[in-house]
Order: sequence, then C-alpha cells, then structure tokens
Amino acid sequence: MISWFRGLFGARPAVAATSPAAPPPFAAGQVWRYDHRPGEEGSTVHVIRVESEPRSGTVVHVSVHGLRLRNPMAPGGTSDRIGHMPFAEDALRRSVRDLVGERDADAAAQEGYDAWRGAFERGEAGVFTVTLAEAVEMMELALQ
Repeated sequence: MISWFRGLFGARPAVAATSPAAPPPFAAGQVWRYDHRPGEEGSTVHVIRVESEPRSGTVVHVSVHGLRLRNPMAPGGTSDRIGHMPFAEDALRRSVRDLVGERDADAAAQEGYDAWRGAFERGEAGVFTVTLAEAVEMMELALQ
C-alpha cells in the first residue's frame, strides 16, 4: 500500500515535453476551419491552388463557404460564399485552425482565379495580407 501511495505523490517518470505538431503545408483540395466572423461558425476555407510568385512569394488561392455576407446584388441580400480570394501564405496561416478534409475546386473558383490572374499580370491586382476574417469583412464593405 505504501508504494501505491508514493505513486500518487512521489516521483513519477519524466514525460517528454512535446510541441504542437506543425500544420501541414497548404495544398490544393484542403478544407480548413478558420477564425471566422461572428455568426459564421460553420464557415470553411477551401484551398484552390498554391503558387510561388516572384513579386508576392507563396500565394494561396482559396474559396470561402458558409458565409453570411451582406450582398445587395444576391438573391435575398446575402451570399454564402466567395469563389476566389488570393492570400499571402503567412496571412492565411494566421487565420486557419484545423484541417478538416478535402474537396475539389468548383468552376466558380477557377473563373475567379482566371480573372485575378489576368489582372495580376497587368499589375492591377494583388494578394490579401490581412487575416481571412478581415478580408471577408473588406469584401462585404466593398459590396455595399
């Protein structure tokens, strides 16, 4: 009985300290949970593609689903998704929390990417360097 009691309060085997696992690199098809805006708890971000750009570094192209985006041009006055948003890798990394699955990109994401690519090559577009929630807020304000 004494050895059992010592086990409760005495020396215990050392447990190796572990650091949290590094998140996986971004890759096309990933679906992530992120630090969303209030009221968008089910929102997810889907990685469309990842590219390296000489001017911008690594650019992660995403679509965002499960939004409650005020949009006067949408039926009912709200949109539930944004088809394409280009992010600096570190800005998106600050936003995502959990990798939750995979899915293929849809046609709207490709159309948005193609429009961005043309504007980017003409020097008329860039990438978001703020968090995803801040970028969604900026998009909502631009629609008003």
